[in-house]
Amino acid sequence: MSDYMPFSDARILEWIKNLIAYLEANLARLGIDAATLTALKALLALFEAAYEKTGLPETSRLDTATKNAAKEELRSAIRDFVNSYIRYNKAVTDVDRMGMGLPIPDKKPTPTPPPTTAPLIELRLARIRQVIVAFKNEGSKKWGKPVGVHGAEIRWAVRDQRDVKDPPVEPTDLANSSFATKSPHTMEFSGAERGQTLDLCLRWENNVGDKGPWGEISSAIIP
Repeated sequence: MSDYMPFSDARILEWIKNLIAYLEANLARLGIDAATLTALKALLALFEAAYEKTGLPETSRLDTATKNAAKEELRSAIRDFVNSYIRYNKAVTDVDRMGMGLPIPDKKPTPTPPPTTAPLIELRLARIRQVIVAFKNEGSKKWGKPVGVHGAEIRWAVRDQRDVKDPPVEPTDLANSSFATKSPHTMEFSGAERGQTLDLCLRWENNVGDKGPWGEISSAIIP
């Protein structure tokens, strides 16, 4: 869900009061326990009291800071509640969402195009027997996978430096395969593999299994 909550103090107070009133009237049907709602009402009361205090002539900077902190705590609790009790709750209908002031999800899936770029990688040697693989999309300043991508397929092989074979040229030259859904991804090796060469390359895979082009083969000495 997008940011469905109003931000101004008066509007969010009104919005949350409506949400809680709707929940109170439908707790049993929606399968929500009363204790959870009681906790939200307590946070609402704290915010409302702090908000009302900032409307007085003698309002201080501390009063405003207290109100802002109470507001953010309430917003965070509401967001966690919606994610845990509403978003995937099969008892919640579109009519319920309208009544609570929540957006109605688009039930028509958006097609996910196959990846067209290859991951850029950085190999980090922070600890013995570990190689940390950080990856990002071409043109991105942040490490991680791009939108619509489930993760990165890793093709890799360990090559003894004393081996006279040429370094791998194609991804098919790499015998092993693994998958990383988060960057950085840690690869573990045995003590016997220390000092040998790790060769690897990555490609993106989207949420429906379509794969993008392979990136360049990179190498590092296993510490």
